[in-house]
Amino acid sequence: MAVVRYLQAARHPFLMPVVCHGRSPKQRGGPTGSYVFQTWKKSGWSRYTLTDAKQRTATVSICVTCRNYRGRWKRRGRQALIYAFWGCQPKPVSQRAGIAC
Repeated sequence: MAVVRYLQAARHPFLMPVVCHGRSPKQRGGPTGSYVFQTWKKSGWSRYTLTDAKQRTATVSICVTCRNYRGRWKRRGRQALIYAFWGCQPKPVSQRAGIAC
């Protein structure tokens, strides 16, 4: 959170992976916090507001890219890759090219 606020105050664009915090989807009551993005079934864009203990906030854009393992690396199932960005111009998800900073 402090790093995100610093980068935004310095007006420096960034793209970084999101570490999931909150209640896991496996726990009773369902996911909370950034774990919500891991439950997505399709790739997409969103916005997320981070809040620290002192009630300071920072809003970032979120890119979720979902993919299936399909037996690669001897794994099955789905994986959601979650990235936070700010100050970058996103491309449409359909292009799968990513984000240009």
